Amino acid sequence: MLYRHFPKIANKEFSILTLSLEAGDPAKNEMLLDTAVAQGINLVYAGRDQQAIASVGALLERKGLKKTVSMVYEFTGKTADGLTAFLAATGNSSGNYPDNFLLIQVESAEDAEALKAAGVFSAAAQARQSGAAGYLGFSVPPSPDAITAALDSFALWDFWATDFNYLHRDLVESIREVSRSELSFISLDPFASGKLECVPAEVHKLFEDAPVPRSNDEWGLRAVWELQDAVSAVIRPESPEDLFRKSILAEAGRPNSLPSREMAVLEAAAAMLVK
Repeated sequence: MLYRHFPKIANKEFSILTLSLEAGDPAKNEMLLDTAVAQGINLVYAGRDQQAIASVGALLERKGLKKTVSMVYEFTGKTADGLTAFLAATGNSSGNYPDNFLLIQVESAEDAEALKAAGVFSAAAQARQSGAAGYLGFSVPPSPDAITAALDSFALWDFWATDFNYLHRDLVESIREVSRSELSFISLDPFASGKLECVPAEVHKLFEDAPVPRSNDEWGLRAVWELQDAVSAVIRPESPEDLFRKSILAEAGRPNSLPSREMAVLEAAAAMLVK
């Protein structure tokens, strides 16, 4: 497994794959987590549902992993009191998980202003200071305007997240802009909700005939890992075997490693998929 770091998080490195446990049943989650840890994955995504987040936290606690595996979870509410209640309901208000990643969902420029006015960002800062939250980040739709607004709405962000994949090359300049504030990001949807794993025949043929033939999911992950500002990509494996295979792909996930002729393959695939 390869690792990268967030510029504002000192002395810690994180796997370039993040395992999603947001929707699995407990037995499957445990099997996936065991496989992930064996492959060196130290980030898990617990999603937005309070009960699911609490369940993932309890699983990490039971496995003795809370100090070695960090959890990413997302607050979608709109009030400061809602954030306090969310942290309590998910089991994070006691400061037991200081290395967890709290995302604040920002849906638009208008939403950023509303969240700021409602005191949500201030409440997040207080939660971090008290130990109820670890690292603070914003999650946004793949929109340059939303990214810029979220970045400018609060000065204490540690990281950020969006649904980046090779269909969103228009975000690269925004990603570079955010990096000037020393923020790196997590891709929440590297496969565009499965669209980039089950590609049409013409795209499959393009990948098959590429200078270096690769599977659909390898192209999807390599497109994210190509960016040096991307720390990790969230995957939702079907099975431990699927997770193991994607972990093998992660051994080649270095930034700036695809030559121009291979980047051209991705651009051509994107054009076919969005036409």
